[in-house]
Amino acid sequence: CSNCSSFLSNCVACGSTTSTCLTCATGYIVNNSVCNTCATFLTGCSTCASTTVCTACLNNGYVLSSGTCRLCNVFINGCLNCSSTSVCTVCDSANFFSLNGSYCVCSPGYFLNSSQRCQQCATNCTNCVSPLSCINCISTFAPVNGVCTICSNLMTGCLQCTSNVSCTMCDSASQYILSG
Repeated sequence: CSNCSSFLSNCVACGSTTSTCLTCATGYIVNNSVCNTCATFLTGCSTCASTTVCTACLNNGYVLSSGTCRLCNVFINGCLNCSSTSVCTVCDSANFFSLNGSYCVCSPGYFLNSSQRCQQCATNCTNCVSPLSCINCISTFAPVNGVCTICSNLMTGCLQCTSNVSCTMCDSASQYILSG
């Protein structure tokens, strides 16, 4: 007596002849009487019910959806690894995405452009919604009509400000003091 797997790789149950496999090991599926990996027929699939239906995906870069493994970023923009179609666990930091709860957002100093990519804000801007619409600037600048403007140009003697009318640090070396 011989074991089926001696003749057919990854086969656990043979037919009446040793050249016909009926059942394959986990992660394999019978096709034309031999065992093939599920990933041969279904991208990213580790376990399958048939050559067209996946039951588990290879790694966290894929998520199971209607019997098919799909890349996480198909469901969650900027997501590299996910535990479901709505929960991301690792974002694409190389492209400036960072994890915020269960989804990915652009890292500080970046905004999501029309191509769904994180694009850098303008110089001196720390938070923006477009290249021409800054919300927050570095401490020595303030947003004026969406553009970061140096505080000393907005208010004489001002070194740091939060807006064009709110100075938070004066140039004491030039004898300016914070008032009001």
